[in-house]
Amino acid sequence: MAFTTLWKRLSSRQLNITIQIFSLIAIFFEGYDQGVMGGVNASPSYITEVGIGNGDGTVTDTTHEGDIVSIHYLGCIFGCFAGGWLADRIGRINGLLVGGLFALVGGALQAAAQSSDWIHAGYSEIKQSGLASGLNTVGIFGTIISAQIVDRLRRRVCVMLGSAVLFTIELVAGAVYEASLHHPDRAAHYAPVAVAMLFLLNIGYASTWGTIAFLIPTEIFPSDLRAQGNGFGITGWAIGVGMTTLVNPIMFDKIKSRSYFLLAGLNLVWIPVVYLFYPETCNRSLESIEALFSTDSPLNWKMEEAYRLDGGVLVGGDIDRMSDEYMEGDQEFPHRIDADRGSMK
Repeated sequence: MAFTTLWKRLSSRQLNITIQIFSLIAIFFEGYDQGVMGGVNASPSYITEVGIGNGDGTVTDTTHEGDIVSIHYLGCIFGCFAGGWLADRIGRINGLLVGGLFALVGGALQAAAQSSDWIHAGYSEIKQSGLASGLNTVGIFGTIISAQIVDRLRRRVCVMLGSAVLFTIELVAGAVYEASLHHPDRAAHYAPVAVAMLFLLNIGYASTWGTIAFLIPTEIFPSDLRAQGNGFGITGWAIGVGMTTLVNPIMFDKIKSRSYFLLAGLNLVWIPVVYLFYPETCNRSLESIEALFSTDSPLNWKMEEAYRLDGGVLVGGDIDRMSDEYMEGDQEFPHRIDADRGSMK
């Protein structure tokens, strides 16, 4: 069909812009599902309707409350595995079409199962609507920040800086929450600080971990494993977010403000983990990145040693140089590379 080859009439710039626009549309509502459901879960009429609490808005079944949001990620886990497998067998474009069909069916089922009155329950007050809308859209500014810093600061520095920022915000939020518990008469004074922390948390996450966590898997896997590797990467994200949304209501019900301190501690732990084990992929070709994993050591500095030794051989003009030396009779050139790799291991 003619429309399937329409892209061939576009210039490389036009094609690039078109791909970006359609990708933007596809991910436009990313986060909308758990963001909206998190707010709906606080509505008294909704809590009564689904049977997770009392008519006054008090949730009595925190496990069920977490299930409502986290069940979304159960489907995501299966979709990630199937998507990588399917893309290798029927191609990327056909894989996107299959995914689009599933999204259409799923959207139709959700629309048929819920009324607009149910979805908007509890959002009649202007302040609640403004806060919810702001939290759902502030992440856009985070992605703009990420686009400016992800190549300038490089991947590892961005995620370590993000962990430090999230650690600080969680620490302040926990302190404010604890203060409001001990001084309920001053809760109104603490509220602006708590709201500010929510906005800063969304911006900090979206500008670092929220984007780079999806970027790194696309850069480290070779071509023959890229689709399935990305599937595994998104699966890890789905498991983590699903577990968090399931556990959060229970955790905040049991340990309250200490939940923030726990989350702050987890963000702090990630800084040495990234420093020790995460490879740097910024401004490195897919071929040269393979050199990072030519050593048996999982430590970052060993990967960098491997890259300095072998990475240059696999990029740009050095490929031609290797080919020329081999064709001119230097039959030992590839063997010297293998010997150097073996001595480093």
